[in-house]
Amino acid sequence: GFFCTPVLMAQLINRMKLTWKGQEGPPEETALSFNKLILTLVFAMSLLWVPVLGNICLMVYYFVVIVYIGSHVRAYMRQRYKIPSTLPTRCGDRIDDVCMMLFCGCCSTIQMARHTHDDKDHPGHACTTNGLQFDAPEIV
Repeated sequence: GFFCTPVLMAQLINRMKLTWKGQEGPPEETALSFNKLILTLVFAMSLLWVPVLGNICLMVYYFVVIVYIGSHVRAYMRQRYKIPSTLPTRCGDRIDDVCMMLFCGCCSTIQMARHTHDDKDHPGHACTTNGLQFDAPEIV
């Protein structure tokens, strides 16, 4: 989760059956979410050999996937599980989600992944589309 946060975010989106934008959608759109996010990551990383453009593309990818899409996933999970905002209510829930994903996106993504799965009973797997064993329940 720390070294490959975009992959964990893609697995979490797949596990929650969300679109690649981190929102609810039809099954035919949610089925391809993992593939879209990972292929975009591969494309952004393939541009790293271009001195400036590669770094810019990777930074833009990180901000879009972790901050923008991640804040949508975080808001969806807080609404679904009735988790209160950590900032005062006058700041707004959306600002809370964006700040958490901007300043500690890897920690927040790991927290969301642990909230949807019990690692003690079913250890996670890095090489599956949802980050779970094949016999693990989808969501706890």
